[in-house]
Amino acid sequence: MIKFFRKIRQRLLTENKFSKYLIYAIGEIVLVVIGILIALSINNWNEIQKNKNIEMRALINLRAEFKENSARLNDLLDKKLQEDKENRAFIELISNDTISLDNKIKVSIPSTSGRRWSATYEVLNGLLTSGEIEKLENDSLKLLLTRWTVSVTEYIQTEPRFLASTEKIQNFLDSRIYSKVALEGEEDYKKLPGAYYPNNTEALNKAQMITFINDIEFFNLFSKKLNILGIQLTIGKNILRVNSTIIQLIDLELQNVEN
Repeated sequence: MIKFFRKIRQRLLTENKFSKYLIYAIGEIVLVVIGILIALSINNWNEIQKNKNIEMRALINLRAEFKENSARLNDLLDKKLQEDKENRAFIELISNDTISLDNKIKVSIPSTSGRRWSATYEVLNGLLTSGEIEKLENDSLKLLLTRWTVSVTEYIQTEPRFLASTEKIQNFLDSRIYSKVALEGEEDYKKLPGAYYPNNTEALNKAQMITFINDIEFFNLFSKKLNILGIQLTIGKNILRVNSTIIQLIDLELQNVEN
């Protein structure tokens, strides 16, 4: 093809047909420009496809990560909500003057779950640190993702306070009532030994509880624990709502990328 055009150019020059040569030269330049534009278009298309593939993988991985986080947090908040109800019912009972001491001490003291939310955000952190999050086209999605770790950090910061509040309750009880003693262990290490109250100490606990069941310090220990539980439930529910919105935006973005 190149030899063909070169022959035409040489023939026009030898025949001294300058005007035709000029037209030919302009045409040749136009062809070169068109070729360059086509090459740029192909390169640009390839780059767009490459970015789309990167965005697609990021969105799929993000969706899986946020679904997992939501499942873990939802499970934890269900237990936190149950704990909140049990503790509220307990302080309502012990602060009720119409209920006798004998009936108050019959109610079991609410137990505490020490579970934490094991949030994972490796995919999100990778996008944030690498700057690839800017390749996402949805601005609302980018904004929620960049702010997400702030809410998570806010929740995680409540966990030491909650554990400290439960520890204070346990310390209070340890200094006032008898604890169970473990039974002799089984030969099979997989079987945990039971526990019992030696020398009728369980009956003594009832007398012990009468001394503090109406105590303001005892009440306030549960009150402070409930305050922190309330904060955790509020922050946690907000995170779940944001997670749901993020997943919806990711689904929309995936549809746009696929199209």
